[in-house]
Amino acid sequence: MVVNLLPCMALQKGTMLLAVIDAMISIVNVGTLVIGFLIFDKDDPDFSNGEKIITLVVLIVVTIMCILQIALAFKLYMAAINKNYKSCRLWMIISAVVLIINVLNTTVDTATTDFEGTSLAGNVIAIIYKIYEMLVVYAFLQELKSNEAMALKTSPQLGIRSGSPVFTTEESLQPQHSSYPMQTFNYQASGQTAATTQLGPMVVTGA
Repeated sequence: MVVNLLPCMALQKGTMLLAVIDAMISIVNVGTLVIGFLIFDKDDPDFSNGEKIITLVVLIVVTIMCILQIALAFKLYMAAINKNYKSCRLWMIISAVVLIINVLNTTVDTATTDFEGTSLAGNVIAIIYKIYEMLVVYAFLQELKSNEAMALKTSPQLGIRSGSPVFTTEESLQPQHSSYPMQTFNYQASGQTAATTQLGPMVVTGA
């Protein structure tokens, strides 16, 4: 039994909605990072050259990850529309990797730096949302798998299956042409003209 974590709508529509929300969040993050690039002061004396390089590298990496998140959200949206099981499963695998990275990053930052307050709360909310989104997509995957199994079980093209009745197509009920050779002979009946008889299926023609 598939558990729907979105009781107000179907899993397909819920997956599409979450993909749109995911894309919007990633777009906002990209915009924030771009602003960070613009206001970043390379000549700030409070930062050493090494710290400036590390900051720029981190900003670039996070921006790339956000862009990939937008691409993943688009892929999930299209997979939900087309009910593509493989694409949804690929999204699940990549999202699981991203989730693990976020959890490890948040744990390390909390243990080694003064990572608390708004930043910590934002990361925790993002992790919880991603877990919820993955659970919804997983339920959608189970629904697709269940529907596929049901379609295979009731398909008339499968013939004999264990525990299911035998189905025959309309074409299999059509009469087949006989493979027997046609035989003909003539006979003469009293008061009748000559007639030709064909055996094989039997067809008699005469006057």
